[in-house]
Amino acid sequence: ALLVWALITPIPCRAEMRVEVVPAALGKQLVRASVPFPRGFLREGQGLEAISAGRTLPIAVRVLGEYPTRGSEKPSVRRAMLTWPCDFSTRDPMSIELRPVEASANSQFESPNEIRWMEDRLQIDRRPSQKADSVDASNMMVVAQWIADLKPVAKPRVDVVESNRYFDWRRFHIQDDHFSYVVEVRSDVLGVVALRLHVQSLEESRYRAPDLGWIISPPGRSGHLRTAARSNSVGDEIVRHSFDGGVPCSLQIDDVNLIVESPTAAWMRRGDVEIQHRNGGLIWRYHRRRASEKVPMQWMSWRKCDVVVRPAEVAPLTATLEYPHEVRVHSSVWDEAYHIGEA
Repeated sequence: ALLVWALITPIPCRAEMRVEVVPAALGKQLVRASVPFPRGFLREGQGLEAISAGRTLPIAVRVLGEYPTRGSEKPSVRRAMLTWPCDFSTRDPMSIELRPVEASANSQFESPNEIRWMEDRLQIDRRPSQKADSVDASNMMVVAQWIADLKPVAKPRVDVVESNRYFDWRRFHIQDDHFSYVVEVRSDVLGVVALRLHVQSLEESRYRAPDLGWIISPPGRSGHLRTAARSNSVGDEIVRHSFDGGVPCSLQIDDVNLIVESPTAAWMRRGDVEIQHRNGGLIWRYHRRRASEKVPMQWMSWRKCDVVVRPAEVAPLTATLEYPHEVRVHSSVWDEAYHIGEA
């Protein structure tokens, strides 16, 4: 989330820039926001450092736009997506100084997790080198299988949207004669895995939606299905929760302190979750809808469903799969970048 910081303070100089971060939860969290910059502050090819309370931490930078150049002026970043971990001890706003660094100080790193395509499912494992940065010290392995009318595919087309030392976001594209699918995977250094399945109807004469959902096999052996009003222990018998009433739910995995949930399911007011203990582990089966329901679906339209696996200490993602911590930027920076008129 991004807010305009409208306090009466001096316009930031080009040597430094400050933002405020308001945490949605305490402890180690991942901050991620799209931030504007003054002209000339961050040059093409430079990186950023976050400085707070005497601590310095590299920031992953994904450039979203640049200022138009003037004459021989070197390009400078107008807006960028910033990602970095922060450790919050209170809910008070944390002041962060942003400082440009040379590219050599912000060199490329491998993504925090390894994503393996297995024809009809995905397996996400933490890289051994990233264990020290994670909330959960285990490999945080997740096996995810989509519920869809789709034959196994050996080599889908892959688009990497963003990949850095803290965060990885990629899409797997699959297509057959009836539907086009996009399997979207976002994972981070703290152990959060967000999955979103998109399906598009390609057959003009077919007006009904297919099966759509996720089957998640997380680590852990014992858990509870939790809502605001109840908590049910998961055993060999299926525990079911319907989203028809708009009530969200989550699977709390007790022995590894993980949570499985769908941030959008309750808003859709359709579908259900079935959870059970099977073959020595837990199974989360989320049906966004079933083909037997005969839900209308227009030609070339899209449908989607998602699921998130996260450590219990990490703040839940929003319904748009964004990190909930607020990043406040002085209004004068917005004015310089987009001429909005200072508040």
